[in-house]
Amino acid sequence: MCRNPNGHHTIWCLTKDPNKRWEDCNTFEISELNYIKASDRKVFAHAAGGTNPGNRLTMHQCWQSHNFPNCQWYLEESGTRYGFYYIKGKDKASYMHAAGGTQEHNPSTMHECWKGSDFPNCQWHLEPSTSRGGHWYIRGSDRFTFNHASGGTYENHALTMHACWKNNDYPNCQWHFSNFILKMYLVGYFDAIDRDGSVHASGGTTHGAWLTMHACHKGSNYPNCMWSMEQSDTRQGMYYLRGSDRETFAHGHGGTQPGNHLSMHYCWKQNNYGNCMWKIEGSNTRHGKYYFKGSDRASYLHASGGTQNGAWITMHQCWKGNNYPNCQWTVTTLSS
Repeated sequence: MCRNPNGHHTIWCLTKDPNKRWEDCNTFEISELNYIKASDRKVFAHAAGGTNPGNRLTMHQCWQSHNFPNCQWYLEESGTRYGFYYIKGKDKASYMHAAGGTQEHNPSTMHECWKGSDFPNCQWHLEPSTSRGGHWYIRGSDRFTFNHASGGTYENHALTMHACWKNNDYPNCQWHFSNFILKMYLVGYFDAIDRDGSVHASGGTTHGAWLTMHACHKGSNYPNCMWSMEQSDTRQGMYYLRGSDRETFAHGHGGTQPGNHLSMHYCWKQNNYGNCMWKIEGSNTRHGKYYFKGSDRASYLHASGGTQNGAWITMHQCWKGNNYPNCQWTVTTLSS
């Protein structure tokens, strides 16, 4: 698993070779060509007039039989921000970027994006939609704004940055990539929203360790405070919550019934255990916050009795209308 939690010059991974404990990852994995299609009609993101730097991104019909290069895109993994991508035009070294920064309303244009400069407005995080299967939000790397089709996905409408409240399910904020499969969704922290503290595996991410709240000073780089979200191959829209340093996962101990504690477990994926998989649901009361729902019933990951340090992480019904802070979480990525 590639990551860069310690400021190394690129992402790296542990190996199984006892004589070589770690190595740099291939930081320039390139996807197949993608068309980026709107979620509600057959129009696509394209670079108006070609992929030359400075050209605006707009919506276009993009007949695939015509093979227009300004309608097709490569996704190139970032070597400096784990889990982020450059979105490159097919025919030249220019990239989708938010002109002037990822602030709301800024237009999306083509840009050269020298990767050594690590510009945040040239790098994107693809976040899976929880309301439209197979669709993605395209989020800027440094704030919670997203690429969207301004005013709707109609022909010639421009792409701009927008807040895109996910619970509103706006179709012009969600996109389908023709050849993209998410393998892993960022290593990060699951932070409390009402005080300093994070979900962690008490004593380490070994099998059987219980999940509790902890201070998790991010400068200390504790692996049992950091998590990856891995997409399930058996339950659409569900994720495994994996510890950052070994093949163990957060699971509802004994099932996802309310009151059950969460612990680390091997979670062999071929067994399709419901208590090892989670649905990530956006909060409709607190912008940018999330619920983690068990895959097989309406119960949620929550901090029992409040988010104070030492509180047990257990399953709970979490009626969303009550807006309980100990049921909702900030997902803080290592690149945030």
